[in-house]
Amino acid sequence: MQLFFTKFSLLSFVAIAILFTSCNDEPSPKGMWKLSYEITDGEKTQVSNGSRLLDFSQDSLKIIVFEMNTGTGYAKIDTLNTKYLRSGDIFTFHNKEEGDMEMVVIVTQDSITWSAKDKSVSASKYIFKKLTPSFSKEVTEDDFTGKSFTINNDYYHDSIHFMNNNLALQTGEYGFSSPSLSWDLVSYKEFDFLMLNTISWGLKRLNISESGEIILGNTSNAKYALTMREASKGFTKEELEGEWVELFASKDTPQMPEPDFGDQNQDVTLKITADSINVNYRNTDVAKAWDLTADGKRIYFPDQIFRSSELWWFQNGSWKVIDHSDSKLILHVYTGNMQGMGGDTVVLMKVEPPI
Repeated sequence: MQLFFTKFSLLSFVAIAILFTSCNDEPSPKGMWKLSYEITDGEKTQVSNGSRLLDFSQDSLKIIVFEMNTGTGYAKIDTLNTKYLRSGDIFTFHNKEEGDMEMVVIVTQDSITWSAKDKSVSASKYIFKKLTPSFSKEVTEDDFTGKSFTINNDYYHDSIHFMNNNLALQTGEYGFSSPSLSWDLVSYKEFDFLMLNTISWGLKRLNISESGEIILGNTSNAKYALTMREASKGFTKEELEGEWVELFASKDTPQMPEPDFGDQNQDVTLKITADSINVNYRNTDVAKAWDLTADGKRIYFPDQIFRSSELWWFQNGSWKVIDHSDSKLILHVYTGNMQGMGGDTVVLMKVEPPI
């Protein structure tokens, strides 16, 4: 029996040596690779709310899976360790729990195309891009919490406010009906990532330069990398304090009208103090604690940031500020599916206290 195992070990060693010798002229998978997108039925699709990293060494692979934990809102990280043998583009992975699986792994200098050899298992192809180490200062939650940022590249323009160490709000053109997001910072080896639970974001490589510039995505491809810059300060909460009455509401975004006390709609009044906003709508009063994003683009209600059935004014936990002045305020308020409405633009006028 001992002789059998000795011969088996020797044969295995020789087979492995031959396999790796035959692969010397092929690009090595060694290094870190991040899932970029998948191709199913010839169609390119974004990855879901999570992502994967492949960490290849000479003969083993770690698969790191990142997902947003819907119970806590924080990232969940799972790791699968496996050994592999390579014969050209065919990689045989062995894991004690999962057993052996043959995959087609096409390696180039900057990408990996990963697919199942057995197409009855899956016909999808997964494209991974190589991650290269780059200089980044230490990343902490303090770099984001309580701040608003613009997010731009040649194809995408948005803005976001990080309310606390777990929740964020989209304040730009996207996510009007569901602006609230969970976010987390995750790290693996020398790489940092920003994770948001939306399909258009998912897991983004994160670098912060000494000057404070934040780059999301692969820094070697500036065309698609996103640049985050801290947004200039909007107006202050104090500027909104006082009593406001509705002039009119519209499903469009009208031009800011001149105030006309004769056009007041007494169905809606807002009383804004430093601590709360009281909405009186058709003789129903609802008061909520409130705050303002640092860029002044959204008023939000931290105790009710997700959807509420209580009064349509609070359907998604925040109001988008379209425009404002000392005497006028335009808000876009999401009204859910009530009567098929996606939202109302509400024009309000400030009521000056009597002298």
